[in-house]
Amino acid sequence: MLRRRVGVSIALAVAMFLTGATAARADIAVSGLRVGLDERAETARDWFPVGTQAVFVTFDYREAAGQRVALDVTAYGGVVVHARSRNLSGSGTETSRLDGADAFRHLAAQLQEAAQSARSSARSAASQEFGVVEYLSGVQAGVVRMGNVVDVMAAVRAPVVSRADLEELRQIERQVGDLVVRAQRAATDQQRKQLAERMAQPLERAVAIAGHIVSLAAQATGVPLPVSGGGWEYVVRVSVNGSPADTTEFVVDGGLVMLPTLSRRAPVHGR
Repeated sequence: MLRRRVGVSIALAVAMFLTGATAARADIAVSGLRVGLDERAETARDWFPVGTQAVFVTFDYREAAGQRVALDVTAYGGVVVHARSRNLSGSGTETSRLDGADAFRHLAAQLQEAAQSARSSARSAASQEFGVVEYLSGVQAGVVRMGNVVDVMAAVRAPVVSRADLEELRQIERQVGDLVVRAQRAATDQQRKQLAERMAQPLERAVAIAGHIVSLAAQATGVPLPVSGGGWEYVVRVSVNGSPADTTEFVVDGGLVMLPTLSRRAPVHGR
């Protein structure tokens, strides 16, 4: 059974009156965070079969007073597949639908953002007089992020995902990553700039592929959730005004390994 941390109460202080009176405190209690196949998620689950197109995330809250409550679901490497936030008041139950097609659109948007960020940093590394090493770190962060998104996209078992595009993006990640390492080890900024210039063409191609995937994702329907397998879990988090309130995990497929006397899941990586 995956670890669950529920029933966490977040205390939020209200500013004290200028008269020096004791500050009033508004508490919101978030509990019962659960994932299921029905809208109310009455029966919590932490495992779903391959091909699942949607799950529902539900939590209960009490004594809310207009606080901003956010829900996010992340996959491998902290890649966001679902995000939602709203102000809540009173007590009740909040439910959010995590849909495979929406998750694919989130992935496509993050892929495009990572590729564009890496390209922008590479251009700056090649052209700016100062901060070359810092810009190279930006390129590295962008391609690592791009690679994480590609890994999650590769777990989407649907025709809308082009395996050829994903493999080309992996090759670009390796190529640019190698250039970044070489540039970081270079003796002079001039050498670093020359290596940064060589990143331009592959990163331009990465941005183009990402843009194509974004256009495909915009029209996608009936896409199953990425299969987490044995390598990682989906992490569900609820936060109140930016402070953690509750968290749980679930898997799709799960890579369940049956042993003679017990069952276990493979370890989680990338968190």
